[in-house]
Amino acid sequence: MPSSTAAPARMNVSRPPWLTGLAPLFDDDRAAVSAHLLRLPPADRVQRFGAPTSDAVLAAYVQTMGLRGSVGLFVDGVLVGVAHLPAISERERELGLSVEAPLRAHGWGRALLDASLAALHAVGAETLTAHYAFDNRPMARLVRPLERQTERDGAQFTARMSVEAWARDAASAPNALIESVQ
Repeated sequence: MPSSTAAPARMNVSRPPWLTGLAPLFDDDRAAVSAHLLRLPPADRVQRFGAPTSDAVLAAYVQTMGLRGSVGLFVDGVLVGVAHLPAISERERELGLSVEAPLRAHGWGRALLDASLAALHAVGAETLTAHYAFDNRPMARLVRPLERQTERDGAQFTARMSVEAWARDAASAPNALIESVQ
């Protein structure tokens, strides 16, 4: 019997080579997720997982990942970014985010985060939690505007973001844009 955190299976359909953009991840995307994580250099793996992570550990981790609700960033059909959203509880998910170096600082992390929050809002989740090291400035910049609560434990931060607050802000964004050009 499939677990409730398993992503829906697809019929072994590969991603088209022209696909560029965000798309939901499915169980048969595991090979692509593994390839993406294995391309991360050691320093990026420390930022993503909080500790040095070997190829063998990554390969085992990918096999146990629940991909339900996770979002991928594809460029020319290749997975180059992942927002993994494992369940902490029925109402709370954890954010694991990685974007390959050539695509950083171009808004893709924010796009993955926003797509994740939209997916969580659609299923009624209330909180998105991110754990990150004090020196992970990109993650801090990404989540800081959305934080409703932050805790520090030594060199680790835990940020909790309100999905509902994000949805309210997202809904008001088009109105703010319209008002700014009038």
